Amino acid sequence: MFGEDKGVHMFIVALRNQNGKLYKGVTVSDCGAKFGLNAIDNGRMWFDNVKIPREMLLNKYADVTKDGEYVTQFDSAQRVFTTSIGSLVGGRVTISKISLQCMKVGLETAIRYSYQRRQFSSPSSQMENKLIDYPIHQRRLFPYLASTYVFNEISYSIIAEYREFLELDPSDPKSEIMSKNIHFLSSLAKPLCSWEMAKSLRSCRECCGGQGIGSVNRIAVLIQDTESFLTFEGDNYILLQQATRQILKDYHIFKTQSMCSDRISFLNNSKKMPSPVDLLDKNFHIWAFEQRERLLLNKSVELITISLTESTDAFEAWNKCVPLTTELAISHFEREALVHYYQAIDRVEIPEIREGLTMLGQLFALWRLHESPSFLRYFNYKDWNIGTYQLNQTIERLCNSIKLVSIDLLEGFGIPPHLLGPIAFYQNGEAYFAKDNMENHQ
Repeated sequence: MFGEDKGVHMFIVALRNQNGKLYKGVTVSDCGAKFGLNAIDNGRMWFDNVKIPREMLLNKYADVTKDGEYVTQFDSAQRVFTTSIGSLVGGRVTISKISLQCMKVGLETAIRYSYQRRQFSSPSSQMENKLIDYPIHQRRLFPYLASTYVFNEISYSIIAEYREFLELDPSDPKSEIMSKNIHFLSSLAKPLCSWEMAKSLRSCRECCGGQGIGSVNRIAVLIQDTESFLTFEGDNYILLQQATRQILKDYHIFKTQSMCSDRISFLNNSKKMPSPVDLLDKNFHIWAFEQRERLLLNKSVELITISLTESTDAFEAWNKCVPLTTELAISHFEREALVHYYQAIDRVEIPEIREGLTMLGQLFALWRLHESPSFLRYFNYKDWNIGTYQLNQTIERLCNSIKLVSIDLLEGFGIPPHLLGPIAFYQNGEAYFAKDNMENHQ
């Protein structure tokens, strides 16, 4: 306005007149058929010198008076913009939660099916084995069951903080602090939950064989409709970069001002490796996850420093570091999720329930030690007195133990039977003819 940049603002723009004709300067186009979510229309819009009334400005946080004066309660254009788009953070929070719900549907369908579907038998047996009895089948499903429970716990924490934020007045100083923290958390949760969901649903689909392809059994449809989650509300890798910048900013303040934020408070505690190492000990798990994040944090700072000295272009220097900083962001969220989960387990009063939930936390941690590129790339497990065979065998024993309580753990999802794929309760072709009676045969 009057030669001064006031930043990005949102407006309501009418596309068509009362006769349904597009206004002059407005062009629209349909995006056509998509991989999934075809019930939702998507289109493109172009505007060429389209004029709109002043009243079409979304003016909750900034406005223009009749006299042409720009008014706002905030002290900068950036603050107006970030506050205005703050509601979009809710989209990331929601996608994180929906991703976990879709995982639950896929996992419960696939695991229940594996208790009924029989395939092959030993020469000494006349009865074929259930799929769930095969260790390889357990390893294809139970690690995702574990991550669903672990990620679900921290998602509740993020949702609770987001609800508290929505109840605050935007002018409240606490609002800006919470807005930044929720943006940080959602920029981590959305990528990690949606990625885990995508991998989980594909594994569930494969574990159901040909039945997993049938639309009636829901898993294939979920894969189609949730693939867009990976790019909804921002590309996952871009979101992780935003979160990483905050971690590095906190680390810089910690190093220069000796002020440590809650995000990296573990840096104040130089814990020693538990001795002797017990692969099922939660203290060892948390220590290992802290070691990974500490190392990735130091390596990221070191690489950024080197890149900046080698290039005068800060943008180019940062891009060279993104693969490493992405691992840092992932390690941070997984550590926070594991800590939240173990804290939640400590509040469980019923021993039998606590035991089953503890096994899931143990499997989550050990599966990361077994599969995570950052763990495998930067750590020598021999230094921790761990053998890869020992790690593998412990995971196998955990999966076998989880099998004994897996139905109880699935019940914990609280999913109504009619929302699951019919193969969760029927074998083969029967699933297609008995869906209406599913609840009676649960």
